[in-house]
Amino acid sequence: MNRLTWPGLAVCAAMLAAGCGRSSAPPGTEPPAERLLRVLNWEDYIDPALVEQFTERTGIPVDYQTFATQDELVGLIRSDPGRSDLVIVDESVIQTLIDLQLLRTMDASRLAGLRHLDPPGTTLPPDINPDYAAPYHFGCTLLAYRKDQAPEPPAAWEALWDERYRGRIMMPVDFQEVFAVTLLSLGHPMNSGDPRELEEARERILRQAPLVLEYTDATTIQEALNSGEAALGVLYNGDAARIAATNSQIGIVLPPEGVPLWVDCFCFPRDARNVEAALAFMDFLMEPDIAAQNAAFLHYATPNRAARALMSPALLEDPAVFPPAAIRARSSYYLKPDVARLRMYNSTAAEVRRLRGALGLGPGTADP
Repeated sequence: MNRLTWPGLAVCAAMLAAGCGRSSAPPGTEPPAERLLRVLNWEDYIDPALVEQFTERTGIPVDYQTFATQDELVGLIRSDPGRSDLVIVDESVIQTLIDLQLLRTMDASRLAGLRHLDPPGTTLPPDINPDYAAPYHFGCTLLAYRKDQAPEPPAAWEALWDERYRGRIMMPVDFQEVFAVTLLSLGHPMNSGDPRELEEARERILRQAPLVLEYTDATTIQEALNSGEAALGVLYNGDAARIAATNSQIGIVLPPEGVPLWVDCFCFPRDARNVEAALAFMDFLMEPDIAAQNAAFLHYATPNRAARALMSPALLEDPAVFPPAAIRARSSYYLKPDVARLRMYNSTAAEVRRLRGALGLGPGTADP
């Protein structure tokens, strides 16, 4: 996954994503529009068997579409608020989508599965708006590395500036995330708006730019680490835990300075046409045994406390999946950046592109 965008932070990628994704309906057998459930979710962010199981149980066919970055998602919703009935959205952009009148309310009284979820303010941020969103999974951003390419295990975010990894470091394409880990590496709050701290982070990002193999989406980072093309990368914890489970050369670090936290939520786009099916799908995924199966497949933490009672102790005790309290206490959720911070993100991304271009490394970042 690659999360975190704000309208105006990056050029919307809606046209690039048109027609992408996958559908559970066989080609040439389009179901009636009133029965079809159209879901838009991150790449590789559900156990595919559960989509098939939902259709078998309910008879509701699912057109399951995917996106790679939050830029792409916001672009899709803005260009056509009726293309999907249910979307998975990072909680940090929900209020922005509400302000843009791109989401519709959901009737929580019709979601029996909500009783299984942790209350806001425990494992979840307190400001998730229950009128518009319900949590799906939560997690953090951390460091993943190749044990066979590391002189010693990285100990902190500082490793991202280690010359020994030149040309083998993968960074997220979203510069709010780049700034977050850079600010943490400097001992500053990841949401800092202090001009001096932001300038210090900008200078450090520019010093790092020649060391970076690519600024890209999480799927590409995951693949590069898994194949050995990259030695070190900033990755979402579930993605890192999933490849570490099958590749003994993948190591994971929760930097002691703290990590960015996030929650992905179910939301209804403004012009959703099959809200009934969307509610049924949400309730299905909140059933404890279903939620436990999905969390085990994804290696992401579930807010479903009833599901956690059914999960293996190994998964529940994996710090990469459920970060320990000491790390969480030093960590933060993303806050909506003000105009000055957005300008800093955009101008720094442009500087990185120019610098990498001058060095013959390619732009390496998306257009702001």
